[in-house]
Amino acid sequence: MKKLLYLIALYLFSVTATAEQFQLSTTETREKYFFVQLQYGLGKGKAFSQILKEIEIEKDSVAVRILGEFSEISNRELISYYKRKIPNELEKALASSGNLHNPTLRPLIKSFSAAFKTTQLFQEIETELQKGGYVSTIVEFEKYTINTKGTPKIWVADIWLRFDKTPNQSFKPTPKAVRFNSIVRFTR
Repeated sequence: MKKLLYLIALYLFSVTATAEQFQLSTTETREKYFFVQLQYGLGKGKAFSQILKEIEIEKDSVAVRILGEFSEISNRELISYYKRKIPNELEKALASSGNLHNPTLRPLIKSFSAAFKTTQLFQEIETELQKGGYVSTIVEFEKYTINTKGTPKIWVADIWLRFDKTPNQSFKPTPKAVRFNSIVRFTR
């Protein structure tokens, strides 16, 4: 019994210890939005919540660009989504070459934004930005391919996410700091 509890505890620790990790590449305040570029899939870095503690956002819109390859967790979640929603199309795509211009990938490409929104990766980012009053408005991506040899692996060159303040949450500059997630400040 002790051994079983130990194994369960070890499993739960490994699941929580493998939170999606990012490296912050660039932040920039642009005319209409705040831009954040993240490197992903390097096997090291920080949780998105930790990155938010390092930056200040003073815009009603945030654009997040994610570069890199999906972790095993995200890849498994994407494949699982396709298996549940479009199993026949996934099967055809996996039987194909999986390259960028292959027409059998079109159903997967068409469903990618919805599939991506179900991943832990997206949900971590969304949850943290929701704490500041932002809602997801756009998921865009470039160059979708899938490795069909061995374990299927999805690759997307980069992903663009956009989050906007809800109308009643719009940023209003004041001399007093407004706390974001108890740490990041929107200041003027």
